[in-house]
Order: sequence, then C-alpha cells, then structure tokens
Amino acid sequence: MCRYAWNNYKPHFVCFNCRKTYKRRLFEDIYENGDKAEEKQARCPQCGGYMADIGTEFKAPKKGDLKAWKQIEKLYQVDFTFHSCGCSGPGYVPKNEAELKELLLLRLGLFKENLKAWRKAEQDPSATDGVSHDKAQISKAINCWQNTIDKVQKQLQTLG
Repeated sequence: MCRYAWNNYKPHFVCFNCRKTYKRRLFEDIYENGDKAEEKQARCPQCGGYMADIGTEFKAPKKGDLKAWKQIEKLYQVDFTFHSCGCSGPGYVPKNEAELKELLLLRLGLFKENLKAWRKAEQDPSATDGVSHDKAQISKAINCWQNTIDKVQKQLQTLG
C-alpha cells in the first residue's frame, strides 16, 4: 500500500552547494487554510542559497561522496526527483557516468513516447484513452515534454 496515502510527510530539500539535506514542514501544517500567505522557496540555513525539492524518497549520500552528489545534481538538472507514493523506496542513484548515461537514455526513450502520445492527441483528441483534454492542455503537455527531452539531450551531450 502507498505509504503516503494516509499521512503527510515532510518533503526533503537539498542544497547542492553545501551537500546537505533538510526536511521542511508542509505549508498546510502551518496554516489551516492555505490562503493566508504564499509559500516561499526553501533556502539553505547554512549558505542561504535556494534548495531543491528532491522528494520524500530521497536518501542522501555521505557529505564527502562528491561523485554521488554530482550525479544527483545532474539528475536534478533534468527534472529527475525522488517523488513517489512510497511503494518503491529510495530512488536509484547512478554510481558513475556510464550508469547515469544509461539511465538518461532510458528516460529519454520514455519521454519521447509520452511526447509522441501527446502529439497523437493533438491530431485526434479522442485518442487519449477516454480522457478529454482541451487544446491548451495538449499544447502545454507537448511543450513540457519537449523541454524535458531537450534538457536530457543537453545533459547527454555533456557526458559524451
């Protein structure tokens, strides 16, 4: 059963500069109705820089493991985070650049399949398994997948 279905857990935030992680209270834990104030982006208590919302399933490597931290940062740069329902446990972190490249190529294939499905929906809106989407939603999805694909391809170019 999904661990996060019944309870709220604090999200994990990462500062790549300090190589530290922090948990942050949920906005709805602070205010009963979320319209009292606008939630601000998390900042690192040590350096003051912005932190990345990495997900509740993230398991941080040791602070001195620079290679692992670099891999995680590269994954984050292509929108790879550790958000899940809790069933799969901590996410996979590649141990070297070859594994990172393999993971990115796998994800790239999945992203291209999603883009293809949305482009098909653009041509025939009834082709989305009975779920109706308006043109604006379809266009937004196509742009999102294309941007993600571009980020992954750029990251793959840096890996060689």
